[in-house]
Amino acid sequence: MPSPSCWPTVSGPCRRASPTTPTVASDGAAASDVVARTRSFVNAGGSLVSDASRPTPLSGANPRAGGPGPYPITSSALVGMVLSGWDYSHTTYAADQNSQVGYRADVGHDLSGSWKPDDLAGWFNSQGRLWLNTHGSINPGDIVFFSRPTPGGQNAPDSASAQSAVFGNVYDVGIYVGDNQVVRASTGTAQAQTLDAQAMAEVALVARPQWSAPEAGATTPTDQQRARHGC
Repeated sequence: MPSPSCWPTVSGPCRRASPTTPTVASDGAAASDVVARTRSFVNAGGSLVSDASRPTPLSGANPRAGGPGPYPITSSALVGMVLSGWDYSHTTYAADQNSQVGYRADVGHDLSGSWKPDDLAGWFNSQGRLWLNTHGSINPGDIVFFSRPTPGGQNAPDSASAQSAVFGNVYDVGIYVGDNQVVRASTGTAQAQTLDAQAMAEVALVARPQWSAPEAGATTPTDQQRARHGC
C-alpha cells in the first residue's frame, strides 16, 4: 500500500496528502441496497462475460440488439451501473430500458461516457470521499480501487514515458459486499472474490459515495428477487 501521506502515480512518487480513514459514516440502508444490487450482476452468472470491446448498458446501448449472450461487462461498467441505481434486471441486459430502482450516487461526472477506474478515484477524491486504505476501514457498499506499481520499469511501453499520469496507479475497481469479498468483473464474469492478503495489499484506495434513494424509495432485496423470478 502507499504511505499514509501520499499515493504513487506513474508520473512521480507522490500525488498529494489524503485521509487514511473514512470521512463520512456508512449508511446502513443504502449499503444493504447497494450490496443486493451488486450481487444481482453476480447472480447473472454466465450471461455476462468480461469484455471491454463491446458496449454495455452504461453507455446507453442495448447489448441484446447484437444477438444472444453472453453480454459484455467490465469492472467499470459494473460499478457505474450500481452507482446509477440499477440492478441486473433493470438494465438493457434484461429489460427494454435502464431504470433506477435503488440508491444512486452523484460522482460529479457523466458515468455513461468513457472513463477508467482511476478517473472515478479522482472524482471521489475531489468530493472528499476517498481515503488511503491503511487500516482496512472498509464497509459493505464501499468502492475499492486496486493499485500497483507501474510494471516493466520506466522504459516499458506502459511506463510514465509512454502514458499520462494514472491517478494512484489505479488499474481496477470493485464494490465491497462484506464477508471479506469484493465484486468486480476484470476476468471471466462479474464475480465475488475473497480479499486475501495479496489482493488486500493492492486495495490502495477506498471511496464511500453519497447515496440518494429514488423518489419512490429503493426496492428491498426481496423485491429484487421477486422481480428476477417474475413474481
